Amino acid sequence: MNRKQFLQQVTSFIRSKPAQQYVEKELNQHIHHAKKAWVDKGYQEMEAEALAVQHMGNPMTLGKELSKVHKPKVDWVIIVLVALLFACSFLPLVGSDSMLWRHVLHIGIAIIIIICFMLLDVQRFLKTRFIFYAIIALFALLLYSTHTINGERIFFIGSLGVTVWHTLLLFCIAWAVLFSNRAIKLWRALFFVGIGFLVIAVTGSMVTLLVFSMMSFVMLLKGHFERKQKMGIIIGAIALITISILAIVSNHVFQPYQLDRLQGFFHPVEHADGSGYVYLRINEVVENAKWFGAIETDFFIEHSTDFVFLQLIKYYGYFVGIAVAILLLGLIARMCKHSMHQPASFAKLLIVGASTLFATQALYALAMGVGLTPIIGVPLPFITYGLTPTVMNACLIGLVLSVYRRKSYIFSN
Repeated sequence: MNRKQFLQQVTSFIRSKPAQQYVEKELNQHIHHAKKAWVDKGYQEMEAEALAVQHMGNPMTLGKELSKVHKPKVDWVIIVLVALLFACSFLPLVGSDSMLWRHVLHIGIAIIIIICFMLLDVQRFLKTRFIFYAIIALFALLLYSTHTINGERIFFIGSLGVTVWHTLLLFCIAWAVLFSNRAIKLWRALFFVGIGFLVIAVTGSMVTLLVFSMMSFVMLLKGHFERKQKMGIIIGAIALITISILAIVSNHVFQPYQLDRLQGFFHPVEHADGSGYVYLRINEVVENAKWFGAIETDFFIEHSTDFVFLQLIKYYGYFVGIAVAILLLGLIARMCKHSMHQPASFAKLLIVGASTLFATQALYALAMGVGLTPIIGVPLPFITYGLTPTVMNACLIGLVLSVYRRKSYIFSN
């Protein structure tokens, strides 16, 4: 049996084409090294290859074993955690039938998206540049849009509003492609990140800017760059944060209404009749909440949006709030686990980006819900009502599941 016949028999037991290519490449390397060893012992080329193939073992047995190794996998822990979060997301909507049925539709769409992304071979993104073009097109629409909501530019396609928030998923994929390329220089990577930062800042979305900055910073640190370069990134980030704080203190960055909100957060008592009122009432709810059940208060909480976590604590008690927080933290930990101890590959960076996007939203929204951070409208993943945040987070979960499904070979590509 020659090499070609041996490889065909082995790979015929493996269903996935990318896995077949990976196995064929690995076996070819083993046969090549074994053949070289036999040639060095004085055997002819043909005879040496036959011996190398023979020592690889029975192709049927090997094929069946490798088929088990490369069988597509499903992370049921992530799926169960997401399902529990979906169930908890209905709690803030109890009593609102119209929103409840729309939320059922949102959850249905999210489930379909998760399944589609899980089945998608994410390595296809490496062979296309459409992600970069899509980002440019979205930015062009937003920059020329005359519509604004709360200072943030928005472009309408019929009744569907497109904001810069929709570019975060595209940036995640684009950065994974870019930062996993060993030919890319650090200055070029920083240039692209800087352009993205400036354009997002122009569109007026502080929430998107926060999430984008955190995602880009973590993905740069997890890229293929040298340790000295990564230390430079950390020092640069500290310098930028320091400059930003000084700019805020000197009132040169935010608009007057934004500064008023910040002052209300830091000095709620002094601004009790204005921007500090809501923070005082949040503290009141948190301090008076029970472990189980609702509390009596005249503080009206905005239904299922910025204060969705506070709403859970107010109406269902600390137990439910802590349970939701544990589910989110468990999901973040599970997502991060899949990228640990892996080389700086496209697959690893994709998980790192998706995990950072998800974690930044979850951690900030949890803190915002109990008054620990300023209110800037960060959604709580899978709990906040709305199609846009639900769909984006479903895409992130789908990407992680897609990588896990192919984990036996994808981290080596």
